[in-house]
Amino acid sequence: MDRGQFVETVDVPRNTGVDGFVTLVRSILKIGGVQDIHINATGRVTYKYVAERREPTFNPEQLFDQVSPAYIVRNSELREVGVTSTHAFETLFLMMRYARLDNVEPIAWVTGANTMLAKWLAKWSDVPEAYLYPNDMLLGLQVLKDRVMPDESLTLCAGASRGADLLDTTKSYKIAMVM
Repeated sequence: MDRGQFVETVDVPRNTGVDGFVTLVRSILKIGGVQDIHINATGRVTYKYVAERREPTFNPEQLFDQVSPAYIVRNSELREVGVTSTHAFETLFLMMRYARLDNVEPIAWVTGANTMLAKWLAKWSDVPEAYLYPNDMLLGLQVLKDRVMPDESLTLCAGASRGADLLDTTKSYKIAMVM
């Protein structure tokens, strides 16, 4: 076996947030012989280890699946909310109200990577689309995008306490943003 110092690089998907970094660093440390871990501002993690050359003990694609917004929504109790109002913010309020009635607190919104959220809000509210950017926050909650989620869906993730991590999601409330 070839023994020496090796350098590997992994890009952490943006939608996994801090949990993605923590999960990756834990997996790197399990390799053993780690000499250096460097995280840059773009989400690229480079690590150096001394060992016999072998295949990595983890697959980054599978590693990040566990902390992706779509995975978290899929593993929570999901409630489909029928859109009964023609005003977008009434619908969003209804989703938040359902969460409170279920004794959980809103944590974040999850939608598709190419979401139509801004267009939907502009069409079904009195807010011009230009005022809806940047679209990374909505009603005080972070908007997370995931390529696995449908672009025309919007899901409210909720858990035991306000400001909790997305991983703490226990219930989700989903609507279809119909144009």
